[in-house]
Amino acid sequence: MSLWINEKVEQGIIEWKAVHGAAPIFAQEKKDKIRMRPLVDLIARNEITIKDDETIPNQRMILNSLGRARYRSKIDLSDAYFQTRVDPKNVDKNGFKSPLGCFVSKVRLQGDMNAPGTFMRIMSDLLADYLGQFM
Repeated sequence: MSLWINEKVEQGIIEWKAVHGAAPIFAQEKKDKIRMRPLVDLIARNEITIKDDETIPNQRMILNSLGRARYRSKIDLSDAYFQTRVDPKNVDKNGFKSPLGCFVSKVRLQGDMNAPGTFMRIMSDLLADYLGQFM
């Protein structure tokens, strides 16, 4: 856990800051049973958060449009939420506590209720012009 925290501090993704109501963080084994992934317990915060519903795009339409595409590419989304910045005025709401102290995250955390909808909206906005060619 401390290795992950140190790595993210160096990358500027999280920073040490004492905040009120920081959520606990723990490690969970990944499917490969070798690596661990950090999880912030956001259950309490998610219960008081207004849910942001974003519609899932029509998969069949996207696959049909890909068949007509001249070029294809693959986007690595393994750390997708770590690429989604939080508005600086809301960073203090993204606090978590670990044995190393309290931290705030400048990006979306795994388990944040609105992270999937936010990420979907960002991707839709980024790809709107491109996808519009095929629809």
